[in-house]
Amino acid sequence: MRLLPSFRPSHPQRVIFSLYLLSLAYCFSWVPWLATRSGRYGTEAQRFGYGWVWAGPRYPCALARIEAPKPVEQPAKEAPSVNDFDRFVEQAAAAEHDVERAARQQWDVASSYAAPDLRLILFRLIALSAAAGALLAMADVFTDKPGKC
Repeated sequence: MRLLPSFRPSHPQRVIFSLYLLSLAYCFSWVPWLATRSGRYGTEAQRFGYGWVWAGPRYPCALARIEAPKPVEQPAKEAPSVNDFDRFVEQAAAAEHDVERAARQQWDVASSYAAPDLRLILFRLIALSAAAGALLAMADVFTDKPGKC
């Protein structure tokens, strides 16, 4: 006597279930990162994007261009000479590199306090499970053979 009825999933159901398991692994590996700070006026949360769970949040390249700190104004120097084009381009590239390096250092300091955002991970898991459940139900409806009870 068998306690559990035998259940043999159809081919589309097996494919959907396999994709669901792969997606679950992806959801637990590529996670959103969040850092929270408590201050005098409450807590503040800062999202750091996504990254592998073993490596931490990735530094977005566009961040240096968007949130780059303003360079400190130095005392007035002589205007750069455009006559020496190579030196002019070299100085401009060095100034841009300094701004990007400063933004990267700020981001590195703040991101060291980041932790996986569990609420967003839970939301992803619920959405993925709901979508997979709906697909499994639809696969069962569309694969039923006529005359089967």
